[in-house]
Amino acid sequence: MDGYFMNNQNSGNNNPNNHNNNPNNNNNNSNNNNSSSTHSLLSQLGGGNTTRTSPFFSLLRLTSQANLQDLLNGTLNENNINNNSNSNNNNSNNNNNNNNNNNNNNHNNNNNNYNNNYNNNNNNNNNNNNNNNNNNHNNNNNNNNNGSSGHSNIGSLTIHPSEINELLTHSILSNFPTTTTISKGVFGNATFFETHQRAVKGVDFSPNDHHIFCSAGLDGKCNIYDARFGKLKSSSIISYQGTVNFSGLKFLNGGNKIALSTSSNKLLIFDVEKAAVVQSFDRCCFSGPFRTSIAIDPSNSNLLVTPNITGKGLSHIDIRSPTPIKNIDQIHQNTINDIQILNQQWSRHFGGSNLIMTASSDSSAKILDSQKNTFKQFDFSSHQNSITVSPESPPTNNNSCLLVGGDKLTVFQIDGSISNVFFIPQSKSIMKLHYTNNGTRLFLSCNDGSLRVLNRTNLKHDHYGTVFKHSREIQDLSISKNDEYLVTASTDSKVGLIRIGEPIFGGTEYGEII
Repeated sequence: MDGYFMNNQNSGNNNPNNHNNNPNNNNNNSNNNNSSSTHSLLSQLGGGNTTRTSPFFSLLRLTSQANLQDLLNGTLNENNINNNSNSNNNNSNNNNNNNNNNNNNNHNNNNNNYNNNYNNNNNNNNNNNNNNNNNNHNNNNNNNNNGSSGHSNIGSLTIHPSEINELLTHSILSNFPTTTTISKGVFGNATFFETHQRAVKGVDFSPNDHHIFCSAGLDGKCNIYDARFGKLKSSSIISYQGTVNFSGLKFLNGGNKIALSTSSNKLLIFDVEKAAVVQSFDRCCFSGPFRTSIAIDPSNSNLLVTPNITGKGLSHIDIRSPTPIKNIDQIHQNTINDIQILNQQWSRHFGGSNLIMTASSDSSAKILDSQKNTFKQFDFSSHQNSITVSPESPPTNNNSCLLVGGDKLTVFQIDGSISNVFFIPQSKSIMKLHYTNNGTRLFLSCNDGSLRVLNRTNLKHDHYGTVFKHSREIQDLSISKNDEYLVTASTDSKVGLIRIGEPIFGGTEYGEII
């Protein structure tokens, strides 16, 4: 990647013969630097088309090499951008002799008084109204390097960290172009809500009201829905100490509050009834191109765990305390993509208490405690995005399993041995795994936009089919506690909803989804 960046940066700049010989089209970009734009970064870079890599490499050309690593980590913000651009002066002299036009264009770029002069004089004498262009270009750069890290275009861009994350999500981190949405699958027709204007990063069902769910995304909206009727109940645009872009969410036990992670590394507690932020934790969670995982301790609903600000460790948060109670750094060598806290019965099976499972881009998954003691580690050959266990408690050797999803689905027996490995057709990466609460079905979302389901009998998993398909990757999914509904969050800015079966307890509250 660095090599491509450097080649792309230098191509055309080190060759003094690469000049614009049209006197009517010189330095048009320089004249537009002071014009303000209300368009998003994606639209300004051409992100509206179906080619993912085009806006990404446009952004690379607008950033310095020093910012590249921050860009890839999803931590580049508007204060890091090298926004120093050099103005260009155009002096054109037009002399008309016998209908011949001689145009001299002088372009001067000066950096730290170091001068490299390239003089190219092209004299063409034509008697039939021909244009002769003599171009003198003086390019001066530091370190004898004619590739500049400052670009005149950057001054006209309004850049926010979440837009860079979204740009990454829509380019190199998603290996598929935009595809057609498919609403009908093995469970019938799905409903797609177009209630967000940008990528949706998280969805979750209420732990109390089995038909109520929420969504949040990069547009700063937190939406509440009723699955029975397929209706949006409320929508809140949350602004807290400036513009807020959400990277993940989780309903807190009780169902009246939602934990929201932001692109500014905050964790907000949003009161649904008051429609207001009632608590904030600063610099406690990571924000990158993927969703930010938030896990609730099943034995204490006041305790949350999320990737810390580096993305490689964990923040432990007690919502009764004004600040995070513990930070554990360097658990992984790369970003933690998924977190799940095991219940006491599963924790005891692995020999600990309140154990935490993590899946990371460093090609590993771990089971550890809050003291950083590792009880189990699983190593792979590629990054891992999701981890889960089968829902039965206590776990049993013949029935229970642990699953890790990345470029493939790996099913482990609880002793750590591999039971099975699945490669998902047409998909290069599994983004999220989720069992139904009765454990008979496993749903997995993929970066090709598809939602797939596997039927499960003990350790055996059989692919049943495709449930529906978004036009871009599905980053999150949630299932109602009674196993009646499923909802998805996608970077295509849509929320998907489908009824997957009769409720496993209580009467059905099914209403026609319209």
